[in-house]
Amino acid sequence: LETVIERLANHPELTPKAYAAIRSAGNTLARLLGKPLSEVPAHAGYLNRQLQRLKKRQAELQPHAFSNLKYNINLAVRLGVGRRGRSELAPLSNDWRGLKAKLSGTLAWKLPRFIAFLSASGIAPDAVRQQHLDDFAAALATADDLDDIRAHYRAAIKAWNRAVSEIAGWPQVILVLPPQRRARWTIEEEKFTDSFRADVDAFFNRDQRTNMFGLKLKARQRRPATYRHRRHETFKAASALVLSGTDIGSLRTLADLVSPEPLVQALGYLVERNGGETSEALHHLATGLKSIAEHHLGMAGEELATIGLICADLDPGRKQMGERTYSRLQPFEDDVVLGKLLHLSERLLLEARNPRLNLRKRA
Repeated sequence: LETVIERLANHPELTPKAYAAIRSAGNTLARLLGKPLSEVPAHAGYLNRQLQRLKKRQAELQPHAFSNLKYNINLAVRLGVGRRGRSELAPLSNDWRGLKAKLSGTLAWKLPRFIAFLSASGIAPDAVRQQHLDDFAAALATADDLDDIRAHYRAAIKAWNRAVSEIAGWPQVILVLPPQRRARWTIEEEKFTDSFRADVDAFFNRDQRTNMFGLKLKARQRRPATYRHRRHETFKAASALVLSGTDIGSLRTLADLVSPEPLVQALGYLVERNGGETSEALHHLATGLKSIAEHHLGMAGEELATIGLICADLDPGRKQMGERTYSRLQPFEDDVVLGKLLHLSERLLLEARNPRLNLRKRA
């Protein structure tokens, strides 16, 4: 970026004041990124990603100053580099260019960076191996333009393996996706008593249930993901009960977990782990344990009513939508954001009619 800005010193479209503003913006950006201006690529995609990251982090700039920074950086790239349809950082080799042309859908934006890295490293498509992933991860860390490097890295591996199975002529090399690294606090299922695990299996594997007349009815089919999640929640609650002071050997059936007293103890531990606050996930877990008490153990009357009150106490209070949905809709309380959404179709039509755009961008 430093070289590009220097070339603009005598640009006919820039007054001395405008050039000084661009130079100042370049120095400010370099300071915010923590690197010399000479090491900042003059690449529109890279710079826009960095500016977005700085905006999210609320860098030490007032909104109007940040807007000026963004305008001047984009102006420098437009005048000094120009508009290009593809990256000029590392032109792809012919083999990789042909493969990239076959990408579509989500693959078209999840794989290009990995492909560009392989091409720039001189690695032919048929020579891609597992060890190249470590080099790719190191390159992402060095670039430091992504908020979640590991997520981008995993997405590229998944996209590559999809391309192997879906795109004709793609190199038949399957890359191994590394396991997610999570700090586990729950107790392994194998450490619970055999009788407790058998009772959990009996509840989740039941194929039939009996109605009030003693007739056997088919149980409602669960999706495998629901089955796994509910089972995980049960062992999560059991782990909380043990970690809060209960002997693991005393958990012999589900009744030892979902009776009111141990249930309060387990849920209290989970609330404490959550910073002393409830959540939609905790409420969901509690209602799942209530279902076990009612439908598996046949609990009723005052005991079941007590568990119902426990679940009600854990309800975060948003009945109509989940926390994630609520947080995603929250920005639309801003009239400016709402206005942009309402006029989005008009803006897209104007952009599509721009004769300077090629057919692909108009689409």
